[in-house]
Amino acid sequence: MGLFDTWDDIFDEDISNLDKYHDVNRIEQIITLMKGFRKNKFYKDLANIDHLGKKSLLASDNNLAIDFNKTPKFKIVKKGLGRDYLPFYLPPLTRTINFSELMGMYANISTSYVYSSGHRLTVDENKAIIFGDIGERVTFFVEDFEKDEKVPEYNIEFFKKLKKIKFENKRTTKLMDDIYNIDTSISAEFSLPSIFSRTMLHGSIYIMGCNALKNGREVITCDDVVVAYLTTFKIFMTDLRSLILVNDDK
Repeated sequence: MGLFDTWDDIFDEDISNLDKYHDVNRIEQIITLMKGFRKNKFYKDLANIDHLGKKSLLASDNNLAIDFNKTPKFKIVKKGLGRDYLPFYLPPLTRTINFSELMGMYANISTSYVYSSGHRLTVDENKAIIFGDIGERVTFFVEDFEKDEKVPEYNIEFFKKLKKIKFENKRTTKLMDDIYNIDTSISAEFSLPSIFSRTMLHGSIYIMGCNALKNGREVITCDDVVVAYLTTFKIFMTDLRSLILVNDDK
């Protein structure tokens, strides 16, 4: 990046960094989508939903406080994942996937829901996302989260395996970083809230681990990185309301 580079120069350089992954399946789909996101209004509107983080997603009267330590299905998740005692995220010093990565995935789902509905989450909508099966759909079906099959429930053994997941090698983490850098360049160019990029990243890391386990692997490969980002993009571009059953009876 030069002192007098234009945003076009910066973006083109970031995109060119993906050329070295030409052997990775579906990397061209990532490139095509990122180029489109930079040009269209959809991505900017989506990012701006998150300008205040979680507060941006909730309606003013939505003061639902969820104690995940007392919620049965999340007690299972936490028991399986255990606890990472370091107060920062820096693999390999810290675990690749913690509870915060799972919450990142749920936040991305919530952002998509708010975009499609045109309003912030009501208490009932928030409950439907957290306590419904949309999270399980993404966890176990990954990119095929819409398919019409019985959805497995969270179980301790799955999350015990997930907490042991590592990146295969430095090339895998570099691919993840290179995709993330493209997103942060778009955010910087259009003054979009940085929390959107960070939340997208952490939610995608969770899905990387899920896709690895789905394919019988104990490590995250470059293919998992690509599938996870494509899944997150699909979450954003899909109207999820048909998959999230809201009980709004008064």
